[in-house]
Amino acid sequence: MKINYELTQEDYIGFNFNFIETSPVMKRSLFVQRFLFPIIYLILPKFLSPIMDIPYWFLMIFFAATALLWMGFYVKWYKRRIAKNIKKMLNKGRVPGIVGKHELVIDKVQISDKTLESFTNYNTVEKLNETKTFFYVYVNEVMAYMVPKAAFENEAELQQFRDLVAQLTIKKD
Repeated sequence: MKINYELTQEDYIGFNFNFIETSPVMKRSLFVQRFLFPIIYLILPKFLSPIMDIPYWFLMIFFAATALLWMGFYVKWYKRRIAKNIKKMLNKGRVPGIVGKHELVIDKVQISDKTLESFTNYNTVEKLNETKTFFYVYVNEVMAYMVPKAAFENEAELQQFRDLVAQLTIKKD
């Protein structure tokens, strides 16, 4: 099976967001960052009030407001920062070959990206993650082939790809 498609910056950013949303380690990290710091903010007034000679209630209002803003907007800020850093990396050419045209070939031996001249034996395929617009064929925890569903000509070809990759991940177990 041969699949030709093109990836954009937004596609690569979408892959990274998908990784953040599906990785247990990243979900836990975001949870801790989102809620641990606000808890610390709520504890600080107890210690700062006597040192700074500022009323406890005043500091508590200030730090509680800060904690609520942090919890409410942290994830959006974090995703914007990730997108900005990815765009900067791509524009500087630090991740060559990701953006642009790709030719993915799936045969009886391996999955290969002819554009990047990379290949993956089937026994290293970890999982298939399907979203509304993409298939992510993970070859390790953080690396995947990104295949847009728009690259398939019809639903039958899409299902054939889905079945083929599903077989590959089952064989590994």
